[in-house]
Amino acid sequence: MTTVPTPENHRPATQFYILALVVAVAIAVIGVLAFGLTRDPRAIPSPLIGRPMPDFSFALFSGGTLNTRALRRKVMIVNFWASWCYPACYEEAPRLQRMWSFTENAASW
Repeated sequence: MTTVPTPENHRPATQFYILALVVAVAIAVIGVLAFGLTRDPRAIPSPLIGRPMPDFSFALFSGGTLNTRALRRKVMIVNFWASWCYPACYEEAPRLQRMWSFTENAASW
């Protein structure tokens, strides 16, 4: 006598495959994160190191625009950051402010 398979008989196998798929994806994600977190982001080569800064212009808070071409051969610090850059960006902001204050006072000597 043969038994005809019913959907109830296949349900445990389907649940097993879903569980195996979830575990495989979790292991893959953990592996990628573990590999990425062990990398030194400063070791990633940048194509811009040793090259002149590209020309761009931006709006000033006081109105008007500033074109970086006008600042050639002058020391300039450009700091880009985002709201998610915490705590590093928030810690460096006072240092940049002090450096700006120092150089502003030094320029008037």
